[in-house]
Amino acid sequence: MHCFRNGLCVCLVVFSLMGCAQDKKLPQGERLSILDNTSYEDVTNNNSITSIPQPIINRDWAQNGRNTKHIIGNLKANTRLEKKWSKSFGSGINRRDITISQPVTYDNTIFVMDAKGLVSAYDLTSGEKLWENMLSTNISGLKDTKSKASGLAVNEDTLYATTGFGGVFAIERISGKPKWRKILDAPIRIPPTIANNMLLVQTIDNKLHSLDKQNGEEIWKFGVASEDTVIVGGASPAFDEEENVVVAGFSNGEIVVINANVGTPLWSEMLTSNSDVNSTTNINTIGAYPIIENGTIYAISNSDTLVALDMRTGDKLWKKEIGSMQNMLLAGDYLFVISNKNILYAIEKNAGSIAWSIDIKNHLYDDEKLNGEVYASQPIMINGDILLTFSNGKTFKINAQKGILTAKIDLDMDISNGLIVANDKVIVASDNADVMVFQ
Repeated sequence: MHCFRNGLCVCLVVFSLMGCAQDKKLPQGERLSILDNTSYEDVTNNNSITSIPQPIINRDWAQNGRNTKHIIGNLKANTRLEKKWSKSFGSGINRRDITISQPVTYDNTIFVMDAKGLVSAYDLTSGEKLWENMLSTNISGLKDTKSKASGLAVNEDTLYATTGFGGVFAIERISGKPKWRKILDAPIRIPPTIANNMLLVQTIDNKLHSLDKQNGEEIWKFGVASEDTVIVGGASPAFDEEENVVVAGFSNGEIVVINANVGTPLWSEMLTSNSDVNSTTNINTIGAYPIIENGTIYAISNSDTLVALDMRTGDKLWKKEIGSMQNMLLAGDYLFVISNKNILYAIEKNAGSIAWSIDIKNHLYDDEKLNGEVYASQPIMINGDILLTFSNGKTFKINAQKGILTAKIDLDMDISNGLIVANDKVIVASDNADVMVFQ
């Protein structure tokens, strides 16, 4: 079983089916098939990208999106994906338990969390297990039996873990011993963000908590309207240290810029489509983390809305009718986006123009198809190539300058949460709870 995160996701959390039926306004007019509808999104462009940034060695992948601004860039590693070592780290995904937690790395150590909340640390070079710590899954009567493992983040001497039952844990990075824990009032389905002295944690009811990372005490809390129906997962907040603002996306389709000191909103924008026909679903969730670069916010919602916004004013710099639940990749002057329609785009970040697009469905084998069971995870750039990994382990290698598929690799495992890169190595955690390192 996979943790589905694309626009056609069927893994939903339903608070009130009756409320959904009464509150949703039915569209009027001719009924059209969403999947058969053709829009400009389907047009393939053949323009080459003129410049790709030089690959850099990424030392640590310490939190979701690599850093607080979620700028990943072009990373250096071996794209032949030759396995160096593999270790089982606990219980995998099943009908009862899922995990949306990616590995994180810090100081040549990999940290992973299995579907039952077991956190483990491994030496990145040798694969030696350094420690493990089982997080409690039933505290104060609040228990989420579906998603116990929501995310990890690591900073200096502390590893932080968020869990589906509302628990936030701080663990000593070297020894694995507990430091503190905080129990929130609602389940957590989103990895945390470390931002200076704060740990930013978002709960399923659209509340964003700023916690003191030293002791877990709440600094401030901000919330927006909750949704009756949301898609599993969500957007880790972004943080701009220079401007001292937090950028958060919520399941109602709202993106909010917040003063990081006191938690007051500066402005907000709804990322919702004007067209019921073009939207893959009527769920407005922002499931992909926002990206901050040089005063511009790049954000995308499930409801066919991709925007660039001025971070200080909220002014819309450009907009595209493209929707996705997968995180975007910013590398140099281009955004790389895998849409809900399984089209991969290279989009010029300043003007929003599409340099090239490739319909992934046209490159599958005859016996393959993309559906609720097989979907693409977020793109990552390694040595100037885009690696696009599917939940069944198939990986496409795409030339980032020309948008041309150059190789197909089968990792022979189910992968719900994509790849990360640290110290020239590609790291993946399979749905069966195997952590693997390729070099």
